Amino acid sequence: MSATYVTAGHLDDFALLRFVAADLSEFENGAARRHLRTCDSCRSALQEIEVLDAGLRQVTDQLRKEHASREMAFPGGDPFRRRPRPRPAGASPAAGRDPSLIDACRDAAQEAAPRRDALLAAALESDHALRDSLHALRLTELTDRYALGYGLDAALGRMVEAPARWLALGDAATARVRRERRLDADPRVERAVPLAHLRGAARLLSGAACNWTGDLERGGRELAAAWRAFAAGDLSAMRLADVEVVESQRRTFLERAAEGLVLAERAEETFDALDLTEKMARARGAQALALSYLGREEEALERFRGTLGVLADLGIWNMYVTALNGVGSCLLRLGRPREARREYARALRLVSRTERPAVHAFIRSNLARTLLQMGLPREAARAFHDAAALFERQGALADALTATLFEVECLGRMGAREAAFGLFERFEATVLEHEALDSTLLGSLRNLVAGEGLDDDLFASARRKAEEGLRARLRTARI
Repeated sequence: MSATYVTAGHLDDFALLRFVAADLSEFENGAARRHLRTCDSCRSALQEIEVLDAGLRQVTDQLRKEHASREMAFPGGDPFRRRPRPRPAGASPAAGRDPSLIDACRDAAQEAAPRRDALLAAALESDHALRDSLHALRLTELTDRYALGYGLDAALGRMVEAPARWLALGDAATARVRRERRLDADPRVERAVPLAHLRGAARLLSGAACNWTGDLERGGRELAAAWRAFAAGDLSAMRLADVEVVESQRRTFLERAAEGLVLAERAEETFDALDLTEKMARARGAQALALSYLGREEEALERFRGTLGVLADLGIWNMYVTALNGVGSCLLRLGRPREARREYARALRLVSRTERPAVHAFIRSNLARTLLQMGLPREAARAFHDAAALFERQGALADALTATLFEVECLGRMGAREAAFGLFERFEATVLEHEALDSTLLGSLRNLVAGEGLDDDLFASARRKAEEGLRARLRTARI
């Protein structure tokens, strides 16, 4: 019994903890009970420990229930139901007992920067330039593996600039990695940057681009493939969380926001543990999107606004646009349109149209939609006109045509029939040139614009169908 005492006459905290846990031997337990019957000090200490133990058990039970409820949010057999067990936070595939490999990784990472930049420039230029750039990469070499991996990650962060081109990069990179034979590389190269990791990054980029182009079904296949690839590669908790953020957005867009919220929360916990501020902002933006779709507008608004400043400071403009649009949409649904207008106007002052034309165009287009919903078609028409011009200069054909069709609607609502029809004819000529819309739908739009008075509801319905059609057919095309 002496081991359970700090000094003669009193039980130490460890002994009391063992007593609460029923971990004492029969002899020790009896001695402790006899002592507690006569010692007020030890009984008081025991009560405090029992309260602490009860609280810990309650927290543990709550965490267990939350974990179970999270898994229940997903259908059986869903690959995202639970994560594969990752290696400890901070572990690196390049780490180990080989200092020379660590030095080689550091040197290769520095040398990869110009090759990464060349790859991104080629991806934005044309499919032919992209294929040549990828073909020139020697993935048996560590530097080129870093160049490809860094390029894929950089494109993911610049998604708003050219989603169609980044989709082409993701697809072409997937094909390039598939052609590489793992056995051709130095085993140390494979250990530092596994091909499975590059395959996962390529599929993640394609999946994220599909969220922007609207091909959510294909995006699901790409993201599931990315999830499997990272699980087969370095099994990094951070990379799995990267996939969860994009998959969260996809599921939310598919009206599966409860699943999307779980994925975003799971990702945020990982990024928080790793102290990754940028990625935490991405995860919180995905949470806000899911909350909005769940009808929890005030919570979503607070979460969206909380991420805007961080995203702007870090220059994560694709997520900034998403979060800003979330703020505007929440405010409109809450009946606060003037506040939404001020948010977009403030963002336009922040984002330069010359330095970030793609970001500026999306913000201006979303402001225009807000103005139209506020019943201000004249102001909306000017904003849509400006957005269409910006999109056109960047070669974003689908977005340019969509903004133009909105401008037609605004002119029609203003009663400017001739101007609306003249603009529609230019829209129609471009659509026919690129075979961008079903002829029946295009004819319906023409009849509505040519009528005596524009039926707002009918035209808005036809315009929404046209917007979906343009996105499906042209988001991968450039003017």
